[in-house]
Amino acid sequence: MNASSVFPRSYVFLNKILCFTSFVKNKKASIIILLGKEMADLREIFAKNLKKNRRICGFSQAKLAEMAGVSTHHIAMIELKRNFPTSDLMERIAKALNIKVYELFLESDSLPSDLEKLRLQIKDDFKQAFDEYILNLLKSTTP
Repeated sequence: MNASSVFPRSYVFLNKILCFTSFVKNKKASIIILLGKEMADLREIFAKNLKKNRRICGFSQAKLAEMAGVSTHHIAMIELKRNFPTSDLMERIAKALNIKVYELFLESDSLPSDLEKLRLQIKDDFKQAFDEYILNLLKSTTP
């Protein structure tokens, strides 16, 4: 493989997982590199999120399998942590569930607390900016 046959497309870093996607001879290839996570933990997180999102969508294993183009048995084995999907299958599953692939790797307790921290920070920043605006407005209108 020479340098011209590989064109880096994107990098995603999330929760100690690095996903590198490139085009190799005009075919998309994704490589997932685990940074500090054991595969067993990753399988557990993925399986839990797969099952949760499948149920949120109201899909049976059979319906998700049909939409992702695999057997019901394969989806069941992924949810039981006995199999782990390829990057291509991860993309098809995420598309069927109408989510992004990385959402299948999020630890369930990290997202709500991070979003809440972000919400509070935005609220504080907005309040501070609004207070400064009002003070400047009052200063400019008083003789």
